[in-house]
Amino acid sequence: MVTSLNRPHLATFALTAHVSFAGRVSWQQRHAIRANNPLVPIIFKDNTHPQRQARQLLVVLNQLHRRYGINHINVVGHSSGGTIIYDYLNNRSQAPVTVRRIVTIGADFPERTPLRRVTPSCDWLNLAGTIGALDNDSEVPAATVTPLAHLVAQRGVHYHFRRYSGPVWNTQHSLLHENPALDALIIRALYPPN
Repeated sequence: MVTSLNRPHLATFALTAHVSFAGRVSWQQRHAIRANNPLVPIIFKDNTHPQRQARQLLVVLNQLHRRYGINHINVVGHSSGGTIIYDYLNNRSQAPVTVRRIVTIGADFPERTPLRRVTPSCDWLNLAGTIGALDNDSEVPAATVTPLAHLVAQRGVHYHFRRYSGPVWNTQHSLLHENPALDALIIRALYPPN
């Protein structure tokens, strides 16, 4: 997905944040941080504990703010990345950055508590994949993606849900974030035309 977004006049792949099991963050700089929508993938060494990763995301965002002067962000989370974003937003502690736009892809939200805090007027695009006539993407049922609508209700979130159905090679869970049609939706959500 970063490759799809890394285009002139759209965004620049600027940094990668690597988060160790212990939560230490190391940075790999590729380009200077500038106004061209810097892309910063976050790679968690331990990607199996979303609530721990939500706390680690706080560390990453604090460092982005302190080291690089980042004040506003758009976030994209695929699979557990979506629940990490959600759990971060429900944490008591937040980094001094404003989350403007959120895209979640194939993230499941069963048994989550309603969202307590979010930036007013935040835009949230929630995407689910379904393979053919099935109601899932081989791992995440669409029925576990859709509860997000109720969790963000009454919080000033501009929420949109899109289900993308197609053949397995376009809609299988691990391939969703590589799908060109979904990339186009994500680009429009993150960088809406003026």
